[in-house]
Amino acid sequence: MNQGITFDHLIVFVDISDIQDEAIHYSERDDGSLAFSSVTPENQSPSHLLKQFLKTNLALSYSGYSSLRTFIRGGSVQKDVYNIHRLEWTYNDQSSHFGEMGVDGGILKSLQYMTDLYELLKERGIKLSVGVYPWPAQLKEMESNSANNRQSNIWQEFCTGKCEMFIDLFPDFSSMITTASTEDVYRDYYLQGDVHFNASGNAIMFTSLNSHYNSMD
Repeated sequence: MNQGITFDHLIVFVDISDIQDEAIHYSERDDGSLAFSSVTPENQSPSHLLKQFLKTNLALSYSGYSSLRTFIRGGSVQKDVYNIHRLEWTYNDQSSHFGEMGVDGGILKSLQYMTDLYELLKERGIKLSVGVYPWPAQLKEMESNSANNRQSNIWQEFCTGKCEMFIDLFPDFSSMITTASTEDVYRDYYLQGDVHFNASGNAIMFTSLNSHYNSMD
């Protein structure tokens, strides 16, 4: 339905977590609307169900458990950002955390929806651009795999003949990894204990986007 919003260029930054979202979280109802499920393979595991029981029914015990876990890990939450199941598909296509559809099914579904978006925009004379960026786990991957990441490769191939611009931040971060440790790059450009960019990380994204956009002139 036309909402009266007009624009001539749409820029989509595809998050690495989108593949798992399409594989297990989102489904399309018969009427075309989206349904969301929070169920994942890991949150149905016995250990997760036990933690949820403790958190709900034995709050003090759960607090003690959380404190002990943090102490054992050296008082740091940063290690978790390198080991998150929903982003491991870029280096483990056999991951068991993508449901019956699997990693390949999630990728194909994402590509289909992006193709549908491209066709819709094309009908209306609107340009499409796509961008990609690494999560902390992909910084670790870059240590041995440079900037050749599956996320980057998939969307660069998708953009062939479709996108006005392909904005790839993987090379920017790959070059940083050659001169600084992964932990230093993470500290400088990401929110601590989180997978999202801080102000400096967002500045890199803006600079790259602005450079690509200006090159269109």
